Amino acid sequence: MDAGSSSTKDVFVYMGEGSNVPENVKHARIHPSVTVIPAGAFRDCTKLQTIEIPEGVVEIKDRAFSCCYILEDVIIPSTVKRIGDMAFSNARITTITLPEGLETMERGVFVGASPPSSFRVPPLITVLPSGVFYGCRYIFSLELPEGIRELGQQSLGNIDSLRNVAISPLANMDWFTFDKCNDLKSVFATSSQVRNAIQHRFDNLPIHKMLYYQSYNDVTLEQLNDATNMRSGMRSLRSKLDTSGNQQDTLGMTPLHILACSTVHDIDMYRIIVDNYPDNLITKDKWGALPILYAIWGRAPLDIVEFLVDNMLSIHPDHEFDSVKMFETLARTDSAWGADVQWELLDTFLHYVHDELRPELNTTSWWNMMLHKSAADSTSFDEPGISPTALQFLATHGLWRQLGLWSGLFVENVMEILDKAVEDVDRRTCLNELLSDLDRNEKEYWI
Repeated sequence: MDAGSSSTKDVFVYMGEGSNVPENVKHARIHPSVTVIPAGAFRDCTKLQTIEIPEGVVEIKDRAFSCCYILEDVIIPSTVKRIGDMAFSNARITTITLPEGLETMERGVFVGASPPSSFRVPPLITVLPSGVFYGCRYIFSLELPEGIRELGQQSLGNIDSLRNVAISPLANMDWFTFDKCNDLKSVFATSSQVRNAIQHRFDNLPIHKMLYYQSYNDVTLEQLNDATNMRSGMRSLRSKLDTSGNQQDTLGMTPLHILACSTVHDIDMYRIIVDNYPDNLITKDKWGALPILYAIWGRAPLDIVEFLVDNMLSIHPDHEFDSVKMFETLARTDSAWGADVQWELLDTFLHYVHDELRPELNTTSWWNMMLHKSAADSTSFDEPGISPTALQFLATHGLWRQLGLWSGLFVENVMEILDKAVEDVDRRTCLNELLSDLDRNEKEYWI
C-alpha cells in the first residue's frame, strides 16, 4: 500500500504520474496536488469500487479508468474541462456526475461502458465524437444540450434501449450515428426515418420541448404553468389550455413521458401536467410504454412513482394495465450495472406498481410464465432477453412463498442454477435444467 494511503479506510492515495497503483486496489483517492489524471492511470483495475477526484483536477486522460468493471458512484469535479479518449471505456458505473463546465469529451469516452440508464450531457458540449456512447446498451434516455452541432460516426451507436433523445435540426449527423440502436429501429423502417424523427421531434410541441431541455434552462413552475395555459390577452385573466400537451411527439411520447425520462424530478411539475393532461397517464408511446415505466427504469424518487400510480388508480380506475410488458422491459436490462440495480428496479415495480395495479397476478404465476416464455424464445437468455437476475428475483419473491406446495429442495436447486446463470455459466444449459425441474415438480405438486 502506498505510503499516503489511509490504513483505517484502506484507501489508496494516488500521487500522480509514476504512482504504482496496487493491482487489487478497491478504494482510491486522487491527491489534491494532482491536476491531470494520466493516461491509463487506473486501467484494468477490475476491483476498483470507489474513486475520489478532488476539485483542481482539470483533465482525465485517455483510458484512465478503462475496464474498471465495478465502479460505484463517480463524481467528476467542477474543474474538469476535458475527458480523453476511452477514459471510461468498458467500465460499469452505477452513477456518474459530469460537471456543468465540461467542454470536451473525446472519442469513445464511454464505449462499451454501463453508465446510468438516464444520462445527461453537460451544456457546453457541442460535439459528440465518434463512438462516445457506443455500446452503452442500457441507456434509455439521453439528454443532449440544444447547442450540439456535430455527431460523429456511431457516436450513439449500439445503444439497444435508447428511446428518449432529441437533436437540433441544425446539427450535422453521420449516417451511422444511430447504428444498431435496436429499440429505435424497431419503430422506424430506415436510419433516415430515425434521424428525421429525432431532429424534428418537437416541431410545434413547445411543452414537450420545454420539458426535455428543462435541466439546461432551469424551467420554473411558473414558466410551465404559462406554457400549458396560453393567455388570451395581455390584460386578460382568461387563459386557454394549450392542447399540444395532449399530443404525442414523433416517438409517441407525451409531456409526462418526457418528465418521467428526465434526470431531474420535481413532483410539482408532474402535478401541473397531470392536472392539465390526465390522459398522459395512460397514453402509450411507440413502444407501448406508459410514463410509469420510465419513472421506474430511470430510478426516479419513490414519491414520483407513488404519485403516478395513485393518479392512475384515481383518474383511470378502469384502465387495463399491462404489467407483464413492463416487467419484460425491465427484465431485459440484465446485470450490466450489477444484479443489485436490476433487483432494485424490479422490487420497485413489484411493490409500488404491480401490487397496486394488478394484485390478482401473483409472482409464482409470473415465474411459470416467464420461464416458459424464455424457453419459447431461443435467444431470450442472451441479451436483450429476460435476464437470469429477473428470473432469480421472481423465484425469490414467488417460489419461497409457495413452500407449502413446492419442494423446498426444488426451490434451493432453482436458486443454485440461477446463481450460475447470473454468473454467465452456460445460460442455455441452465434454462433447460430449470425447465426440466419445473415440469417434474408441476406434475408432482399439481402447480
